[in-house]
Amino acid sequence: MLNFKQKNKAFRELNSPEAAATNLQQLRDACFDTKKCDLYARNPKRYANDILNHLLDLKKQSEIVLNRCKAIQKKEDDKKAVENVETRCIASSIPDHRRKDHQPPIRS
Repeated sequence: MLNFKQKNKAFRELNSPEAAATNLQQLRDACFDTKKCDLYARNPKRYANDILNHLLDLKKQSEIVLNRCKAIQKKEDDKKAVENVETRCIASSIPDHRRKDHQPPIRS
């Protein structure tokens, strides 16, 4: 449990409305008070400060940072997967004779 000064310092370091949705998901996993979580879920950016304060009561600062890093990594991985699928779809829609890597058949 953090004392007031430590919690205030951690709050200032971690305060970011962009991370509110990630913090809310971590709070849902750690907290049993679903009424507050439902309230926060209506507009996570609006309640970002409340979410972070509640989360700091339950989790360590390092755990919050680690969870945010994992969420960012997951988003990047998902984005790369979508780009790979799009590239394959585009490549498959181009006729063979128009592809740069196409080798014409050898006629004997």
